[in-house]
Amino acid sequence: MPYDPIAAVEFETMVFTRHNSDLTGRPRRSSGILNHSAYLLLNVLQTAGPQTIAELSEITRLTVSTLTRQTASLTAAGYAEHILDPSGTPARKLRITTTGLEALAEERAITRSLMREIMSEWSAEECEAFAAMLRKLNNDIEKRSGSPWPRPSDEMVRAAKAAAGE
Repeated sequence: MPYDPIAAVEFETMVFTRHNSDLTGRPRRSSGILNHSAYLLLNVLQTAGPQTIAELSEITRLTVSTLTRQTASLTAAGYAEHILDPSGTPARKLRITTTGLEALAEERAITRSLMREIMSEWSAEECEAFAAMLRKLNNDIEKRSGSPWPRPSDEMVRAAKAAAGE
């Protein structure tokens, strides 16, 4: 049977998904570290700014009822708050709070530390190539689904690289 690189990608993404909690430090716990849904939603709110439940549903492809439950948990924890839509519509938007930004920064620091440990023997070029290929895969999935995921602006990426001395 000839080698099929798509079969290899399918298999490795399955394994990668299986290792998610080991990679991110987000095992299923009820307290302490952000759970997966909180981490994703806080990332969206930080990157894309305040969002209505409908806007979050469009981005995440989750149902309104699921998002209502998840955002209720975020507000109860003080990670997000409801605000009036700055454009003047009657819709309310969800905005990340200072507490949410701090929890997200702490979570990212833990995750990035674990990733650095796991990838410690990789060269900077290998890390950059992997990030570029993963971004390309995600972009192609988003094109197919019609649901682009909010990403940091090029300006934010340049500023982060400058801060890191790159």
